[in-house]
Amino acid sequence: MAKAGFRRLHVAIALLIAQVSPALAHDAGPAGQITMANGVLLRDGRPWAMKGVKLVGRVTPQSALDNGTVGHAIHVAHGRFGPQLPVQIKAFGADTVSIEVSQYGLDPGHPVHDPGYGAQVVDAIRMFRAAGLTVIICMQWERAAGVRGDAGVPGQTTGNAWAALLPMLSKDDAGLILDLFNEPAGMPGPATFATWQAAHNALVAHVRHAGFHRQIVVVSGLRGAEWLDGTPPITDPDHRVVFGIHPQLSVSQFHFDSAAGWDAAFGNFCLQHACLATEWTLARRPDEPLRTGCGGNAPELAKTLLNYLWQRRMGVVGWSFDFPGTLFQADAPQTATTFATWAGTCEASQQPYGNGQLLTDWFHTHR
Repeated sequence: MAKAGFRRLHVAIALLIAQVSPALAHDAGPAGQITMANGVLLRDGRPWAMKGVKLVGRVTPQSALDNGTVGHAIHVAHGRFGPQLPVQIKAFGADTVSIEVSQYGLDPGHPVHDPGYGAQVVDAIRMFRAAGLTVIICMQWERAAGVRGDAGVPGQTTGNAWAALLPMLSKDDAGLILDLFNEPAGMPGPATFATWQAAHNALVAHVRHAGFHRQIVVVSGLRGAEWLDGTPPITDPDHRVVFGIHPQLSVSQFHFDSAAGWDAAFGNFCLQHACLATEWTLARRPDEPLRTGCGGNAPELAKTLLNYLWQRRMGVVGWSFDFPGTLFQADAPQTATTFATWAGTCEASQQPYGNGQLLTDWFHTHR
């Protein structure tokens, strides 16, 4: 039997186990616990297709917030962060929140390090876990984290950041998912894959050595989490590695305007490995009119992508709940973006639009 056939058999077995006796696949603990059975992810003992949103309001440490590194939108997100968010996120239909955190702000040896930042991050995590939301902790290296021009490869700063953060977290809480490094840079190829593999093996080993054996760890694909085909194996003694993908529809280089393109970049790989779509957006914003998640007939293609991900139980994390003009309108932070201004083609659709309403509707109608 082909590997894909084994994968489908394992999925069927895991689904049957969960349906007959959820307790067999469920570890005790607070709501939102994520476990894995035969390569299938379960949430509180039930087969799980993730419904998530990303937050960037805690990605910039105070030490870097006003140093000219981040733009106005990140300042807005930082100001919006507060205790109202868990209720709003659950009303959106999400069961998961992915919190971007700064590796520089956490690393005690980095110039951007903020002594109070770790506690701020942990307070945010605890707030969402207390509300029963699964929390993905996403280690960020890009500009919003407070530094310009990083190479985009996990390194000593990444390891130092996890070493500082992990002791402040609960080893027993499988409602935490550790997204080890957001959007690794580099084009797929033997040398890049080898560097990527060594760096992520080191991070996984560090997490497990620190006693975090129950948690799922996410290892994201190359080229900014857009490519998984040909990815070499990751060593994990606990066998809880999940691969992360960001299927942005603007990636014309990899033909992300069709299912065939998704198959080639990540879909075929994910038939044999557990995967999560840990970030997805589709918005034209007034502050950056040339940057858009457009591809083909964007509104229809977005629905096709969601169905594609759902059938594979990859779920999706929408970017971003607090970055203006993406899931919510820039001038109306409680009003979801829509495709009302879509003019039929990417080139003709110059007014702001977005996938916020589409995503919340999808979350509420797919259980």
